[in-house]
Amino acid sequence: MFRWLFRKRKSTPDPDAFRLEHWRAQLAPSKDCRFQNEAGKGYSVKIAGQKAQLDIFRPRLFAWTIDPLYRYRDFVLEADLGIGAENGSSAAGLVFRYTNDLNYYYVLVSNTGRIRFDVVFNGQPIVLIPWTAHSLPLEKTFNLTVIAHGQHFSFYIDKNWVAEVADDHLDAGRVGWAGQNYADRPVASFDLHAFVLESRPVEVEAQYARWTRLVWTDPAQRRVLAQSFFSTGKFVEAEIQLRRVLVDNAPTRDDLFFLAQCALRQQRFDDALALVDQILAKDPGWELALKEKANLFYLQNRFLELHDALGPLLERFQDDDLLWNLAGHAHTGLGNFDRALEAYTRASQLNPRMPLYAVNAGRSLERLQRPDEAAERYVEAGHESFRQEAWDEVDEILDRLDFLGCGTLVGAQTLRAKQLFQRGETHQARPILEEALRKGSRDSAVPYLLAIAARDEGDLDLAIRYVRQAIEVEPHFYLYHFRLAEWLEKTSGDFEPSLQKALDQGSNDPWVLNFRGRTAANPAEKTFYLEKAHLALPEEPVITMNLADHYHSLGRSDEAFALLADWTEHAGMANLRGNLLSAERRFEEAAEAYDRALALEPRNLDFLRNAASCNLELERHLRAEELLITILDLEPSAQAYVAFGNLMRAIGDFIRSEVALRTALDWAPDDPQALLELGWLYLSRQKFSLVHGILSKLKSQAPREVQDLEASYRRLAGETLACAQCGLTWWVPLQLPLQPALKIRGHLPDSAPAGESEATGKIFCVGCAQQHMKEGRFFCPDSGKPLSLKDDRLKYLLRQCLEEPLP
Repeated sequence: MFRWLFRKRKSTPDPDAFRLEHWRAQLAPSKDCRFQNEAGKGYSVKIAGQKAQLDIFRPRLFAWTIDPLYRYRDFVLEADLGIGAENGSSAAGLVFRYTNDLNYYYVLVSNTGRIRFDVVFNGQPIVLIPWTAHSLPLEKTFNLTVIAHGQHFSFYIDKNWVAEVADDHLDAGRVGWAGQNYADRPVASFDLHAFVLESRPVEVEAQYARWTRLVWTDPAQRRVLAQSFFSTGKFVEAEIQLRRVLVDNAPTRDDLFFLAQCALRQQRFDDALALVDQILAKDPGWELALKEKANLFYLQNRFLELHDALGPLLERFQDDDLLWNLAGHAHTGLGNFDRALEAYTRASQLNPRMPLYAVNAGRSLERLQRPDEAAERYVEAGHESFRQEAWDEVDEILDRLDFLGCGTLVGAQTLRAKQLFQRGETHQARPILEEALRKGSRDSAVPYLLAIAARDEGDLDLAIRYVRQAIEVEPHFYLYHFRLAEWLEKTSGDFEPSLQKALDQGSNDPWVLNFRGRTAANPAEKTFYLEKAHLALPEEPVITMNLADHYHSLGRSDEAFALLADWTEHAGMANLRGNLLSAERRFEEAAEAYDRALALEPRNLDFLRNAASCNLELERHLRAEELLITILDLEPSAQAYVAFGNLMRAIGDFIRSEVALRTALDWAPDDPQALLELGWLYLSRQKFSLVHGILSKLKSQAPREVQDLEASYRRLAGETLACAQCGLTWWVPLQLPLQPALKIRGHLPDSAPAGESEATGKIFCVGCAQQHMKEGRFFCPDSGKPLSLKDDRLKYLLRQCLEEPLP
C-alpha cells in the first residue's frame, strides 16, 4: 500500500556531470535522442530516418552539433559518417572535450583522402595534426574512431590506424559531430548513421592498450604522418613517429636521413652527425649525406673539418651555390679572407637571387679593409632584398652602409629611397629618386616608384611616362606592363597591348587575371578570367566582389550571393549584397545589407547614399532623412542637397525642399538636376512664372526630363487656342496681366492670331483670315462679321509673335 514511498525518484540529469557509460545515440526523433534538430546561421541539423543530417548552405563554413548532456574525460568514440556525393571539397568529423564555442577539439576526414586534428583554445585554432593523407578508400559511409586517453589521442578510419598525437590543452568536455564546407561549392551535406561512446574506465583502458600496443599499424602511414609533422615544424612529433616505425623495421637510408634532419632542427648536432655517419658508412658517396655532414661541421664551428670535407665535394658539385657559401664560411673561420671572398663571390654568381651571399662577400671585403667594394656588395644585396620584400634585411644593410660612411653613394641613396617609399614616406623618398633618375640610374624600380608617387597624387599622365621608362630598363617584368595597362584604361588609352604583355609574362598573377576578366567584352572570357583570379586569391575581397557582380549580371544570383555569404565582417561585401538585392527590387533585404555595411563603416559616403536611396524606395522617410543629413555633414554637395530636397518634397515639407534645392544651386548654379527638381517643386506649388524662368535656363538641354517638365507646365499653367480653319495652335498662360491695346503696322506673320469672331466665338490665324480681308480688316468666313482682338489672350499671343518666339 505504501510502495510509492520506496520508488526510486527520477533525477534530472546534470549536464555538467562526468559520465561513465556505454552510450549509443538514438538517431530518431524521440525524447531519448540527445542530438536535436537545430538551425543556425548557414547550417541546419535534422534527425530523421535513423540518421542525422547536417546541411551547410555557405562556402568556407565549419558547423557542428553537440550532445548537451554530460562531459567525458577518457573515452572511445566511434561514428559512422557520410559525405554527400554532390559536395565540393568538404570534410566530416567529430568534436570532443567541448567546453564552449571557444574551447574544443575537432578531427576532420576530408573527401580528398586526408585527416586533420585541431584544438581551439580561447578562440584560437591550433593545428595538432596537419592535413595528412591516408591510403584508405572512403566508402559512401566510413567509420571514424577516436581514442582519448589522458593527453594521448589516436584516430582510426574503418578500424585502421591513421594518426596520433599528444596534447594537454583540454582535459574534458562534451562530444558531438561536425562538417566543413570549403570554397568549391556553396552547399554541402553530411550524414551521421551511428554514434557510439564508451567512457567506462576499464573498457577504455582495455581498448587503448589493444589499439595502441597490440594492433598492427601500417609503417607507411606512420611515415606519412611523420612527414606531415615535419612540414609544419613539429620535429619532435615527427621523430617519435619514425622511431616507432623502426621498432619493428630496419631503418632505410631515407629513414636515417629524416631522423638526422629532425635532430638538426632540434639543434642536437652530435646526434644528427652520428646519423649521417651511419648513412655514409653504408653509402659513402650519397650526395645529400655528404652535404649535410659539411653543414653540420659549419653549425658546430668545426671549420678545419668543414674545409677538408668540402674539397672533394666542390670537385663533384662545382655549380652548387650552397657548397660555395659553406666554403666561404670555412675560409672565414680559418682566417683566409681572400679565399672566403672568392667562394662567396662564386656562390653569388651561381645564385644572384640569394642576397645573403653578397652580404657575406661584403663582410669579407670589410675584413680585407676594402670598404668601398664592400659597400657595392651591400647595395647589391639590399636591392635584391628589397625586391624580395625582406624589409628587415634592407634596414640592416642600410645601417651597415651608414657605419661604413658609404650611405651617400647613389646606390645606397636609391636603396634608402625605396625603403622610405615602402614605409609610406613618399615626400622624403621622391627627391632622392628624382636625383637618381637624373644621374642615369638603370634601376627600373626608380622610375616605377616615381610612377606610383605620381599616381597617388592623381597625375596619371606623369605616372604613365615614368612607368614607360621602367619598361625600357626592364621590359620583361609583367608588373610594369600591368600598371601601364591599368592607368591607360583610366585615361581612355589603348591598354590592350600592355595587358596582353602582362598576361604573357605574369599569367598566374590574380590581379592581372582580374583585370583581364573585368575588361573582357565576351561574357565567357570574363567568367573564365574572373574565376581563375578568384581561385588564385579567394581571400581578396575586390576579386570576389567582381566575380559576384559578374555572376549576378549573368543571372546566376545564387552563386553570386554564395560568394558574398562568408564575408560577414566586410563592409564592401555587405554593400555589394545590398546593390544586388536592390537590382532585384528586394529592398527590404537590401536595407538590411546596407545597414550592416554602415555598422562596419559608418562614414562611407557610397554606403550612405545607397542606403538612403534604398530607404526612399521603401518610403522610410525618417531613416532616409537621417542618412542624408549624415551625408551633408560629412561632405555637402549639390547632389546631396538635391536628394534632400526631393525627400522633403515627398513628405510635403515644401519650404525645406525649396531651401535645399536653392542651396544645391548655390553649390552648382547650372546643375541641371537641381534646376529640374526645383522646377517640379514650383510646378506642384503652382508658381508658374518661376517654372517658366527655370525652363528658359534649360532650353539648351533636351533630355526627356526637361521635355516632361515643359509638357506638364504647359498642361497646368496655360491653355491651348486653335485656328478654327487650319487647326494651328497657340499656348497661352492662364495667369495674364492686363494687356494694353495694340497698334499694328506692317505685315503680320501667317502664324499670328487674326482675331476672334464675336458672333461665333471662333478664332482664326492670319494665314486663313487674310483670304477674307476687306478694306484692311479681317472678317469671319462664317458670319461675315469683323474679327476682334479684344481678348487679352489674343493680344498676348499677337504681342509674342511680334516681339519674340512663343515659349
